[in-house]
Amino acid sequence: AELAAKQSADLILYTGDFAPNGSDERCWATFFVGERALLADVPLYPTLGNHELFRDPSAAHFRRFFALPDDGRDQRYYHFRFGPAEFIVLDGNAPTAAQTAWLSATLDAADRDRVAHVFVLEHQPPLSLGDHCGAALDQAAWMTLFETHHVRAVFAGHDHAYERMERRGVRYFVSGGGGAP
Repeated sequence: AELAAKQSADLILYTGDFAPNGSDERCWATFFVGERALLADVPLYPTLGNHELFRDPSAAHFRRFFALPDDGRDQRYYHFRFGPAEFIVLDGNAPTAAQTAWLSATLDAADRDRVAHVFVLEHQPPLSLGDHCGAALDQAAWMTLFETHHVRAVFAGHDHAYERMERRGVRYFVSGGGGAP
């Protein structure tokens, strides 16, 4: 966190698993104390990971600690624009028809507005060679939308290995942290 703070970042994009146990206040405190140097001056845009839901299925702690844009506290997914980019943050824990419709509408709006760069963040990667093997079956409709709307890249966590790949013009990255020690 201290090294990252020295990079003068404009924002932090986090792909989930802030705490190993979403209901444990001490785990959350450990995260925020450890990231203090970075979070003091840089806004963090979080993605809901599966560990935030562990023993806290409503993600009450996650919702309490983060003020998300675009009704994100209610939906657990949201979007925002930053400079020439649209960032779409999805809840890969629960790919629903409602979330897919919202994603489609959000991508349509970005197309209409001629947004130069569209990036997606989610916790569970659709494509991965890691232990979890990706969530392509659950996210097939999302992947089609990524491809038809020219999403530049999809960033995910969950698997504890760094990966990058490309499929039909969309770049997919797994950050590698995934909550590992």
